[in-house]
Amino acid sequence: KGVQLNNQPIFIEETQEKQTSPYPYPSNNLGDLYCIYHCLVNLDSGYVQCGCRLDLISDRSRARGGLQTVNYMQKLRWIKGIHTLIWVFFNIVIFYLLYAVFLDKIDYWVWIGVGLVLLEGLVLLVFRGYCPLTLVARKYSDSTKYNFDIYLPNWLAKYNKLIYTSLFVVVLLMLTYRILYPT
Repeated sequence: KGVQLNNQPIFIEETQEKQTSPYPYPSNNLGDLYCIYHCLVNLDSGYVQCGCRLDLISDRSRARGGLQTVNYMQKLRWIKGIHTLIWVFFNIVIFYLLYAVFLDKIDYWVWIGVGLVLLEGLVLLVFRGYCPLTLVARKYSDSTKYNFDIYLPNWLAKYNKLIYTSLFVVVLLMLTYRILYPT
């Protein structure tokens, strides 16, 4: 069968009889497929066991007479892009808050920014310290890198929460000082 991954054709062979696979993921099931990247795919369940994460829809009627693939790398790129845009947005918010409290320009935008950062903190607490996008991205990658789900250097992705929590604490301390001791 021919399917595509990253706009490149991948040819998959349907096993005709029970056999022991020479590939890293042995199978003795009828209906198993192997792509050129040695992925094991079962047509009945759509089960995939491999690194390239080729996802097959086994319902041929929905697939209009053939197998369809969902490109995991493309989905991961979208998640990384959205995650990075959200990260940039919160950078703008936090640095605006720093600017406003240091220059004593506290207005309603400061309170909106504080509310947004606190809301983000609440979301992280609910998801046990993980961004929900990280949990979604985990379905598309087995990477152990800290930046697998965002376009940031690995060191920044690793210490992201520590850095920005520290900056926000500085904002809150300065904001408290500005409120208690107005000039």
